[in-house]
Amino acid sequence: MSTSHTMPGVIQRRLDALTIAGLEMLESRVPPAPWLADSDGILAGDSTERLTVDTDAGRADAALLEFLASLRNVMPNLLVELDTGIETVSVSELSALEGAAATALPLPWESCVEWRDVLGGSSVIFTGSDNLYVSSDDRVGTNAAMDFLAAARTHLADLLADIRELRDGRAWYVLHPIFSFGTLQLEQVQRELFGRAVPTAPDVLLGARLGVLKITDPEVIRASGSDEHPALLLTGDPADSVAGGTLDVTADELAAADHYERVGYRRIQVTLESGLEAWVYVPR
Repeated sequence: MSTSHTMPGVIQRRLDALTIAGLEMLESRVPPAPWLADSDGILAGDSTERLTVDTDAGRADAALLEFLASLRNVMPNLLVELDTGIETVSVSELSALEGAAATALPLPWESCVEWRDVLGGSSVIFTGSDNLYVSSDDRVGTNAAMDFLAAARTHLADLLADIRELRDGRAWYVLHPIFSFGTLQLEQVQRELFGRAVPTAPDVLLGARLGVLKITDPEVIRASGSDEHPALLLTGDPADSVAGGTLDVTADELAAADHYERVGYRRIQVTLESGLEAWVYVPR
């Protein structure tokens, strides 16, 4: 299986693969860069769409508008650098973005869209102080912009820290997503195999259902506490689905999972409902 994160190192990154995929999806839904901030708001890309931004205190100031525009303009390049290791943003641009984030409206930022998240009222980005109100002639585009800006602001500090460490040649390693629907989600199993509890992000595999596999290996039974493990059966029927979670593990941890699943299972690559590609263990 190929993975997009191929940098050497030994310390886990801050943003997991599912979060990065979510940012990429949200970024794809908004008008293209560049976004240009001016006294009337933000002109979005090569379109005539203009985003008007207000806060509880009134019209957003120039610094806030520049920060919002820079989130859209720089985010794709940051995600590319995280993916490839190729520097796409200058040191001065990184520093400027970090400085702007330090003085922007504080976290948390949460997008709340009228009729999707609330019945009635106004669409709003809740922040740690004044709230943000984004409007334009394109309601769908406005909602997408709000979702993107809230997510980009939320994850910006972790993204910039990962980029800094990547450039410094510190603290990096390949992460391999595993889709688990059974015992690999158990903390006791994770600590036994990996020496740590691994955060799990919920996801779904379509075209599959669960069965049961009888386990006879005493080492595996001891680790899981059971001689019956779930078995993933690939049916190809879109009406079938299996809910589970993804775990981002290192190459050594993936090898430990292979050893744990060695009896009766093989590892294959699948695409999950979220669009994430992940490893999964199926019966031999």
